[in-house]
Amino acid sequence: MLLPSMMTILNERLFHNGHRVAKCPLITAVATTNFLNEDDELAAFNDRWLIRMNVQPLETLSQQIEMLQRAVSGERLPPTETVYLSDIMLLNDYASTLPIDDGVIDLYAELAAEYRKTFAPVPRYISDRRLAAAFKLARARAVLSGAAKVSHEHLEAVRFGLSIVGKDSELTFLNVFQRIVGDIETSSKERQELRILDSAVEKLTADFDSFNDRETTQRMLREAEALQRGVRSRKTPMKAPQNISRFNEVTNRIDALVDSLKEALDDTAIPSS
Repeated sequence: MLLPSMMTILNERLFHNGHRVAKCPLITAVATTNFLNEDDELAAFNDRWLIRMNVQPLETLSQQIEMLQRAVSGERLPPTETVYLSDIMLLNDYASTLPIDDGVIDLYAELAAEYRKTFAPVPRYISDRRLAAAFKLARARAVLSGAAKVSHEHLEAVRFGLSIVGKDSELTFLNVFQRIVGDIETSSKERQELRILDSAVEKLTADFDSFNDRETTQRMLREAEALQRGVRSRKTPMKAPQNISRFNEVTNRIDALVDSLKEALDDTAIPSS
């Protein structure tokens, strides 16, 4: 009966005591085990534990001596910081409302999919529950770093939810993260450049009207062609994978806009007598 009781506590925050049901205001659950049973009948239960860590024994003699001295003397290290429950609840509420940068959700899905495929020929199973819950770790990283919104660099924190910390799977995730997300500083600069291009294209597209007078259409065409020359003369290609596809999309939109403006000018051309 222990397993069903634990499941309802972890899921619904309810404790079934015989015929009685009591609310269980659980905030954090921590458990330890000597081994992780991967049997199918325990898969759902294991999936409820978001962060899984593999804790190794103390490795050096000096660490073991220090541990024994504290155990014998009963010494307890004082906490270095005091965090109040009210502060945690406030930060948790704030994290749930933090805006998410464009493309982050798509990138997260791609990152998880690529991570799964590294365990070929049998890809690692990641439940929808875990996939959704692990993204909360990215929100938490954004809040703790003082960011105004969740960006792609905060996705590194989801490794604590998708992999087993302290085992090879964590290193595998970090390798996939580096390959998919790439260099964070470079990617940020590229995204800033793409935002400027996006904004310029959006404005021209919104202002475009086939009934515009010829002078206005010519001015818009000059601006669109300037954008076109800019993207075509870009010497350094985008490095971040998620920015490459976005750059190609913006380039196609600019080309389509230039063609539309030229067609509009042709339609309003004054025929010769």
